[in-house]
Amino acid sequence: MKAVSIILQNAPPKNSTYFTVLNDGTIDYPLAGEMVAVQGLTTEEVEDLLKEKIKLYENPQVSVKVREHASHKISVFGLVCIENARCRNFRFLCVLCASA
Repeated sequence: MKAVSIILQNAPPKNSTYFTVLNDGTIDYPLAGEMVAVQGLTTEEVEDLLKEKIKLYENPQVSVKVREHASHKISVFGLVCIENARCRNFRFLCVLCASA
């Protein structure tokens, strides 16, 4: 996840907005009272986590949707050590193309 949409259904619309997932895998959701670690969680797991952390509303109804994925597709040609290996969570992506 790179950005998520969090909708608190039983709150005023101003509390429903988009949040960027930071490099450390957390979001700054003010109603949770602290940074919320979301990296590696499903949207359902993030919803459950936020429901536990939100204290301002009784029985908060939370909906989380992925707004933008942080993924890169890379094709490797030539000698490959591990077939179908996948790497995720690139901080920096450098691509070198060379032709002879």
